[in-house]
Amino acid sequence: QKTIALFLAATVVPISCSIFITYYCTKGSFKENMVKEKIMLIKAVSKNITDYMDGIVKSTLFVYSNVTLENLLVGNSSNYQTDSYIFSLMKVVASSGVDIYQVYLSVDGMQCAYLLCQNNLDRGTDGYTPPAGDIRPYSVYVEPTHPSHNYDIVQNTVPRKQLVFTIHRPLFRVPSDRQIGWISIDMKITT
Repeated sequence: QKTIALFLAATVVPISCSIFITYYCTKGSFKENMVKEKIMLIKAVSKNITDYMDGIVKSTLFVYSNVTLENLLVGNSSNYQTDSYIFSLMKVVASSGVDIYQVYLSVDGMQCAYLLCQNNLDRGTDGYTPPAGDIRPYSVYVEPTHPSHNYDIVQNTVPRKQLVFTIHRPLFRVPSDRQIGWISIDMKITT
């Protein structure tokens, strides 16, 4: 019996110690790996969101790379061709992100505004002032989450209201600080 007890002690104690040590080492490294993976995932998601929003914000700069549109914004006459041209450029902005709900363009020279919502273009008078207050030239303002609205433009088809946040960019006559309009992009917060 002493031999059996000695044999059990000689095999069970080292095996138990080995299992105990392996369990705690594995548990600790598993937690460390999980934390590292979560941190890497959060950084990747953060970078993706930042890149996505940068793309949306950069799409508001289309005015400065399009001389025809800039001239239309400064001009004071509007016709079917002007509306068609502005509509096509607003569609380009609206297609720059899948979560864009609507795009608003205010044209100071013509004292009118355009609203592209769900591929429907509506035109009205320029009566909306974004809540941005004094904003530095050539910069953007992000309005926190709010219900979507029509920017004081009567819409032919009234869409369902969405919770959105809005990117507002004042447009300027380059290279001066003379404002020639606004562009606002409403981003849905739910898909």
